[in-house]
Amino acid sequence: MVPLRTEKVTEDGSVEIIVVEEGVGNFIEETDTVYYRHEHRFDNGQLVDLNETRKVADKLLMNDEAVHTFLRNSFVRMRRGQVSFIKLGRS
Repeated sequence: MVPLRTEKVTEDGSVEIIVVEEGVGNFIEETDTVYYRHEHRFDNGQLVDLNETRKVADKLLMNDEAVHTFLRNSFVRMRRGQVSFIKLGRS
């Protein structure tokens, strides 16, 4: 997949959103429920563990205090239906 754009979530660039498909409609809000899939990859694109590929989406409540700040800050910058990768780097 070729990225359409990259957006920095943090000022130091340690968290980035790499957009591969634009969403439509409203931005995700603090009170929404988000369904997402995740996998861990090396910088070269190789999966860290092939068993970690998820077929079923996980559910995340945006207003849950247990949600990591980087996820919340990333999701509120996305539109519904957007396909993106969240890249975590070193600060």
